This record gives sequence, structure tokens and C-alpha cells, in this order.
Amino acid sequence: MTATRIIKRVVLYILVALGFLAACALFVGVSIYTGHPHGLPVGWFGLVGFTPLVFWAVTRSLRDQWKRRGFWFAVSALLLCHLLAFSGILLRYPQWPLLWFIPTSFAEAGLFVLVLGRVFHDDGAPNT
Repeated sequence: MTATRIIKRVVLYILVALGFLAACALFVGVSIYTGHPHGLPVGWFGLVGFTPLVFWAVTRSLRDQWKRRGFWFAVSALLLCHLLAFSGILLRYPQWPLLWFIPTSFAEAGLFVLVLGRVFHDDGAPNT
């Protein structure tokens, strides 16, 4: 392994760890806000479980775009929108059934692949 790859991998691990800590902080904050001292509503566990699956499917299907910085910026923006939208939904409807994540995740992943595929379609234009 080259030094550049090692540094990139270490940065990735640090970002994953910070993301995990941010998720834990979000869970604690939501637990306090919603008044559930002994646990979170099931919907929050669904969000935590289905979000990585949605974005794994999206990034996996568009693997040829991984070298583009703009692609990762767009995926990050979609992730932020996804988390904000579902956080709002779950705060408004705390009894959101876990089963509802299945069709919404399929629809969301399909929509994200469609949008990102259109935006980053190779039509002979220079890479951005």
C-alpha cells in the first residue's frame, strides 16, 4: 500500500467513527426530545437500518462514477436531504411502522439512481 492509500483509508475510518458518534448523539437528542427515556420509537431504528442499504444500492449501481468528486458531493447532499426528511417525518409521526421503510427505501433508491445517473451521464463532455 502506498502512503496516499493509507492516509485515505485512515481518513475514511475517522469519518466513519465520527458519523457513528453523530448518530449516537442524534439518538440521544431525539430520545430526550420525544420523551422516550428507555428507548427510541421503532422508526428511528428503521432509519438507521435502511439508510445504509439505500445508499449502498445507489453507490454500488453507479460505481463507474466513483472517481468524480461531484458524484460524492451529490450523494452527500442526497444523504443530508434523506436524513432531514425522515427526521422530520419521524418527529411528526413517531409511530411510523418499520414495514413502511421497505417500499419507501426501494422508491428512494430508484429515484436517487435515476437522478444521479442523469446528472452524471457520460455524453462525451469533460469530467467534472
